[in-house]
Amino acid sequence: MRVLYLTHGCPFPPNKGDRIRNFHILKHLSSTHAVTLIFPSFSDEDQSHISSLKQYCPNIHTVCLSPLLSKLQCCMALLGNGPLTNAHFYSYGLQRLVDRQEYDLAFVDCSSMAQYVLHAKKPKIIDFVDVDSDKWKLYAEINAFPMSCPALSHAFPSVYRREHQKLQAFESKLVYEFDASIVISENEKQLLPPTDRLFVVRNGIDLNYFAPREKYDADTMIFTGASHGLFSKY
Repeated sequence: MRVLYLTHGCPFPPNKGDRIRNFHILKHLSSTHAVTLIFPSFSDEDQSHISSLKQYCPNIHTVCLSPLLSKLQCCMALLGNGPLTNAHFYSYGLQRLVDRQEYDLAFVDCSSMAQYVLHAKKPKIIDFVDVDSDKWKLYAEINAFPMSCPALSHAFPSVYRREHQKLQAFESKLVYEFDASIVISENEKQLLPPTDRLFVVRNGIDLNYFAPREKYDADTMIFTGASHGLFSKY
């Protein structure tokens, strides 16, 4: 089968959450299918990793996006009705590249890449990875005015709160537009409309790589992830 795999960034090196998941999905799909990987590139570093990825997927395309232009597109999107996230990741060049592909199935990671195949008359699957709209809701709750102000939410909607609402509506639409949708947990599943086309595919652990130590210190807590300052006030 010819699979078109769209990711919102370079899935290499697999050193953090979404990259790890996307890398292993790519590796698995490529073992039995002809996969074309397409992703937007925001830095020269992404370009440098393509050669490493080609040992898993020979057919790779990327379009370089200007971080400044992406920010400007977000600002312009404030005047419209769509999510800012979609504007940030959108590129006419990337859309043309996607439209030129011959494939049997489209597989996309996260809602921001779904826009490129939303109207394609092909079977398509979305891996939400995380339900991004819920992140924006959290940002709105813990950040201060003017980016968020719950007390004035009706008179002056925050950017974060706006993005939560717009992206939530878009994600809810995708659940019905795509042939299948994937989330990483039952909690994430509850954030989306109920449908028999929504499935939980949890993150796995490579036990050969992450072998537990024979000895460890008691009363030790480990945090793995990137907080991005979300919890700096607590």
